[in-house]
Amino acid sequence: MRGNGYSSTYAYRQAIAFLCSVLAMIGSSETLAHSAPIWCPDGPVSGMQAGEYKPGEFPGPPDNHKMYRVDLAEFDLTQEFNGLPGRDMRARFWLMEPGGMIQEHCHEDRPALVYILEGRVVETKMEGSTVTTNILPPPNWSGGPFAVAEGNGTRHWWKNEGTAAVVMVAVDLPLRQPIASDQTANWQWRVSNLPKEPKAISADLNEKLDLTTEYPHIEYVHGREVRGTHWTFEPGAVLGELDHSSRPAIIYVVVGEVLDVRSDHPQTQLLRAGDGVTGHNGVKRYLYNATDAPAEIVVFEIIDSSRQEAD
Repeated sequence: MRGNGYSSTYAYRQAIAFLCSVLAMIGSSETLAHSAPIWCPDGPVSGMQAGEYKPGEFPGPPDNHKMYRVDLAEFDLTQEFNGLPGRDMRARFWLMEPGGMIQEHCHEDRPALVYILEGRVVETKMEGSTVTTNILPPPNWSGGPFAVAEGNGTRHWWKNEGTAAVVMVAVDLPLRQPIASDQTANWQWRVSNLPKEPKAISADLNEKLDLTTEYPHIEYVHGREVRGTHWTFEPGAVLGELDHSSRPAIIYVVVGEVLDVRSDHPQTQLLRAGDGVTGHNGVKRYLYNATDAPAEIVVFEIIDSSRQEAD
C-alpha cells in the first residue's frame, strides 16, 4: 500500500498518466502489453542515499528515484520498414519530482529523442574518459519544449535539482524483447493458482454510449457502443476470464489493489488505486483481489452490442 511518504501531487501524476494512456490507446496502432504506471518512491537507491549522487560524478545511480513513468505506445517497425527487423518505436511519459533521478544508462543501439515539456534537469554525461555536465534546457533557453537527441553510445544520467517537477515525453527505437516460448504455459500456470472458489464480486453498469448515434457517418462503428462498468471486489474475489479480442478496454483502479494476470505478460502485475491499464486485441486476463480489503475498478470497453456480450 502507498503510505504517507508520497507527495500530495500523486493523484495529479496518476491522472496525467492515465489520460496519456487513454490518448495513446485511441491514437496508436498498438498499445503496450505492460502499460501499468511505474512509480519509484522517495528512498535509498541501491543502498546509497539519493543525495549522495551529485551531478558531474560517475558512476551514476543504478536505479530511478522519485521518478514516475508510463509507457504510452509501442509498435513494431518490422511492419513499417523492411530494413528494421525486430525493432520497436516506443513513446513514454516521464515525471521527475525535485531530487528525482533517471539512472545511469547507455543508448548503444537505442537512439532516443526526448522533449522536456516542463522544468529543467542536470545531465551528467561520459564521453570516453571525459565527464561533462549539461543543464537542459540551458539557462538562456527562451521557453517552450526543449528537444534532446541521444545518439548511439551516449552514456549519461539525469537529476532534477530544481524545486519544480520535470515533465518529459521520450521516443526511442529499442530492440523488441522476445516473448518466451513458454509464456502461454506460464500464464496457464498462474491462472491455475487463482482461488477455485472466489469470493463475491458485483458489477454496476454505469453508462453506455451508442457509437452509431455519435458517428452515423462511420459505418465501421455501427452496432458498437462504449460501455462503462463499475466492479467491486471483496477480499479474495476474481474477475475473469476477460477476453479483449475485438473488445478493447481501459481499466482504472479506483480503490484498493488488484493483481493483473494477463496472457501477454510473463509476470503478474500489481495495480493500485490510480493505475490505468489497457486491454487490446488478443489479450486475456484475470483480476484478483489478494488483499484483506475491498477493491473497486472501472472498465471502459468498446463492444459489439448486436452480439449481446455478457459482462
